[in-house]
Amino acid sequence: MLNKAFDRVLIAGALISALLLFFDAVLTTIAVLSRYLFNKPMGWYVELVEYSLIFVTFLSTAWLLQNKGHVKIELVVKRIPKASLRMAIRLFVNIVIMCVAVVLTTYSIIAMRHMIVGHVVATKILSIPRWILVTPVVVGSTLLSIEGLRELVSTMQQYRIDEENARAQDTVEMDGL
Repeated sequence: MLNKAFDRVLIAGALISALLLFFDAVLTTIAVLSRYLFNKPMGWYVELVEYSLIFVTFLSTAWLLQNKGHVKIELVVKRIPKASLRMAIRLFVNIVIMCVAVVLTTYSIIAMRHMIVGHVVATKILSIPRWILVTPVVVGSTLLSIEGLRELVSTMQQYRIDEENARAQDTVEMDGL
């Protein structure tokens, strides 16, 4: 039940990211047309697109991990002859992902708190409270931490299954002698 709800949250984050990218493309097109056809530049659009890219990046990261969309070095890992060593590498990578996500979550929460307390504002063309810009980092890295933990547990379960299958295969081979 919780897993399905969490999966829906990840899908929602990915959908929001996709919609924001579409919005960015439309806004950029409108800004270019406005500038070159009507000689009315929209200087604020660049800032809005920059801010939306923060949301796009962090709201989709956990979904990307869940769907195995992150960069991997499969070519190298597949050439490792021992399955147990390949599994150890997967475990190590999952631990690193989870640790980085937890550190990012922790520090982004601290930064967000300071920005709220200090009333810090991003002042370019638009004046936006900075904590709004850190919110997707907090949310996305929290989701990534949870998904990293889920991946770690899944990898450990797969490791146990592989070990049991290997022992069963050894037993079958020993019985055949």
